[in-house]
Amino acid sequence: MRIYNIDMNKGVLEAQVEDINDLFALWNFLRPGDLVEAITARKVKFEGTSERKKMKLTIVVEKLAFHEMLETLRIGGRIFSGPENFAPLGAYHTIQLRVGSKVKIMRSDGFSEAEIEVLKEADTLRRLNPIIIIAIERDEATIGVLTGRSLEIFSSVYQHISYKDASDATSLRNAFFKKVLELASEVMSKYRNISGIIIAGPSLTKEEFAEFLRRNLGDRVPIILDQASSGTEAAINEVLRRGTVLKITNEFLVASDLKDYEEFLEHLGRGDGLACYGLEAVSKAIEWGAAKKLLVIIDLINNPECTVRSKILEYIKRANDFRAKIRIISRVHPLHDKIKNFGGIIALLRYRLHGDLGERGMDSDI
Repeated sequence: MRIYNIDMNKGVLEAQVEDINDLFALWNFLRPGDLVEAITARKVKFEGTSERKKMKLTIVVEKLAFHEMLETLRIGGRIFSGPENFAPLGAYHTIQLRVGSKVKIMRSDGFSEAEIEVLKEADTLRRLNPIIIIAIERDEATIGVLTGRSLEIFSSVYQHISYKDASDATSLRNAFFKKVLELASEVMSKYRNISGIIIAGPSLTKEEFAEFLRRNLGDRVPIILDQASSGTEAAINEVLRRGTVLKITNEFLVASDLKDYEEFLEHLGRGDGLACYGLEAVSKAIEWGAAKKLLVIIDLINNPECTVRSKILEYIKRANDFRAKIRIISRVHPLHDKIKNFGGIIALLRYRLHGDLGERGMDSDI
């Protein structure tokens, strides 16, 4: 994202969208009540006919929708300013931002450093290439794609005739493998630069398919084998929880978050006081300098309640002062709903605190 004007105190930001990661970052950054100004098209009537006319409008943000496949961010709300003969104030309008769009954002209470960090994440996402994860067993395979933004289950393949003990087992198996390869090739053509492929499953099928894949792909993409209980979507989540993705790249954000979340659950299960959740418990851990990693859902940062929003931004600032690592969890992140159930914020601690914060949380303020 090319930001060519920003005033943190006045809450004014002007930028140009450079790729889909910028649209995703803006989707997380914007909140209801913001003013957004952009060139847009609106249907206007001329003597019995109508046409879409380009104009500059400012709207008050009410709704946001990020469409990854269409590479579009739709921002809906009431018109705040514009040419009144074509766009009456208070009328509803939707601005569509795409790659190349210029946008001006105005926020009455200014921007915090934590909020600007949400925009900066687009630069990190831009550097991360997707990883293909294939869960496979004898009669079923599921293909997922892990990007910096989210996990997408691409497709599943089923072998309706089992090739176990069949006279033509080899040909049936190869036909099944070919179907999976075709889907994997489709993913590779869609995403172009792939960091690697993880093949996981419960039996020798994964090794056989890996050899089949190497014969067809050569050395184009690194291939890693892993154990999983099935060829289903649940097996892909097993791979993510175990942190296998980090063998390909330690910078992969979603995989790292999932590994941290598993560590969080392990500490809660052991009751060792090295994890806590909820605003009250986490804020105490931050104040005592004990928090080493925070996972915070975007809903807290964009909370319409000013007091909640101010609290969380202050906590993030304090955590940053104590050199804690902070991850903002977007609404499409596979952990979003899980962390929301823990009050929207969880923490891994450097050391145990008195009072068993890890045993206690606080109801969600979202």
